[in-house]
Amino acid sequence: MKISRRIGERGTVLLLSLFVLSSVMLAATAVSAIIIRDLRASRLVDSGHLAFYAAESGLEQALYLLRRTDTLLNAIKSGDGSLNNNSAWRRQVLAGEPEFYIPLLKPNDFTEIDLFDPENLAAKQNIESISFEWQDNCNGCTTLETSYAQWLAVGSGLTWPPVDYKDTFWKFQRQRSLGVPWCLNDLTADFNYRFRVKNLATPVTAAEPIKNLRVRVWGNNDCTAAKDVPSRVFINVTGNFAGAEQKLTAAMQRAEPLSALWNYVLWSEGDIVK
Repeated sequence: MKISRRIGERGTVLLLSLFVLSSVMLAATAVSAIIIRDLRASRLVDSGHLAFYAAESGLEQALYLLRRTDTLLNAIKSGDGSLNNNSAWRRQVLAGEPEFYIPLLKPNDFTEIDLFDPENLAAKQNIESISFEWQDNCNGCTTLETSYAQWLAVGSGLTWPPVDYKDTFWKFQRQRSLGVPWCLNDLTADFNYRFRVKNLATPVTAAEPIKNLRVRVWGNNDCTAAKDVPSRVFINVTGNFAGAEQKLTAAMQRAEPLSALWNYVLWSEGDIVK
């Protein structure tokens, strides 16, 4: 009886030891899997940061070439590059954008919209109407003022001023209609245009900001047959590093809009002292 009791106790201890050992091994395996997963995630995050940096570099180079050096769009429409840290980027630059938004126009602030190809002023764009749609915080109390200059898009160059100069400049005003875009159909397909849009604030109109101004252009004079805004540029850059990819996009006007700093001119016979 004593011998069998000792054998039974040893068997119980052995089973408990195996159970504890298997529990420790299972816990170690689970912890190891978590650590390996976290290491892989950390590596992927680091690779993603480097891929983002590469994409940002490709985008900045495109902006520099377009705005600073005035490089022609066809020269940078596609391309790739690499950095010293073994990251790389691929870039695609497209001309034209079907629509775009102006996020904010403060009272009496303005911006420009070019309905022509800045690299070929005489190229006809066949645009007959333009639509504006915006939001405000005053239930439609804001007024948008638009004015434009036009020229005949023919030949290989641009002659300025046009012969019929009296019909060169036009100005329109429109208060916001809730849910209804403003379709300005005074355009002609044979002409190119430069628009100036302004948030008109006077003692009569409300001094409220215009938000999310949506701009679209059309091939017919009833705001149908959508066309691309020819002066807009869309840049798409993909950066990659060690299997990770990051994509950046940018949309902008090909030429720098006129700053609101020049919204007025002072004439004086004497010195102006500030």
